[in-house]
Amino acid sequence: MNGNFPIFVNDPDSTLYPSAKEFPKLRFLEYGRCTGTTCFLYNISKGDQVEVLIDLNENGVFDLGTSDRLLVDSKPAGTHCLAWDDLDGLGDVVLAG
Repeated sequence: MNGNFPIFVNDPDSTLYPSAKEFPKLRFLEYGRCTGTTCFLYNISKGDQVEVLIDLNENGVFDLGTSDRLLVDSKPAGTHCLAWDDLDGLGDVVLAG
């Protein structure tokens, strides 16, 4: 043992050491207009939370209190639409382009 983490030469007994959680597979399908909002259509292989970052200040991370928006959706497996009201994090309308 190395500290508190066992090291195995061969795969261990899966009943004693189960594998880590398998992450759901997310596939972005398309986006478009739907009832006055923008819809991000996605498919997820099993239920989980989906986050879409609209990074309007283009720095690669979500910044609270800026124009950035973080859309969060929690759905079961299947195809879903994550609606966005076309507003930035400051409440201003985001123009196309």
